[in-house]
Amino acid sequence: MVYRLVAIVGLVFAGLLTVLSGPASAEGEQIVGTLASGASGPIEGVTVTVTTTDGDEVGDDETDENGRFE
Repeated sequence: MVYRLVAIVGLVFAGLLTVLSGPASAEGEQIVGTLASGASGPIEGVTVTVTTTDGDEVGDDETDENGRFE
């Protein structure tokens, strides 16, 4: 069950980062979001890493108690 949740969360992030990486590449822009599961609600303590299409790390953040990251 936990493995399945981790896999689903990973796929959601991959999709979000793919969609949001273009607009976020402009200077002064930021990516914000909330990580949550339909079964358990907000997910705290997950590191979200943003990379360029070349694989260079742009930044990272950890989700808070509400699942929010910036």
